Amino acid sequence: MVILKKIRSATLMETMVSTVLLVVIFMVASLVMNALIAAKSNGDTQPVKERMLELEYQYVSEKLVVPYFEEWENWEIEIVQQNQQGREYVYFKASKPDTKKNITSILTARE
Repeated sequence: MVILKKIRSATLMETMVSTVLLVVIFMVASLVMNALIAAKSNGDTQPVKERMLELEYQYVSEKLVVPYFEEWENWEIEIVQQNQQGREYVYFKASKPDTKKNITSILTARE
């Protein structure tokens, strides 16, 4: 006759505690991932910087008339010419109203 050894197993309470811990860990990880993805999508200014470079090129090539204003993918892009200290400057400004983020660049006006 074969004698079976008794195998020690986890109690129901230990199983429930480990399950709750796993759920909490996965929940915190998903919140962190969500925050990282949201920060990346809101903070990515590279596309609007590329658009501003295109507009600067058009200005230098004399294909853009100043003052200029456009709305581009939730960004308000404004180009104005101002006189400061006896010199003409062209200001390129992009602002995003919902996040209050601004990007500016200054160019010497063409003669």
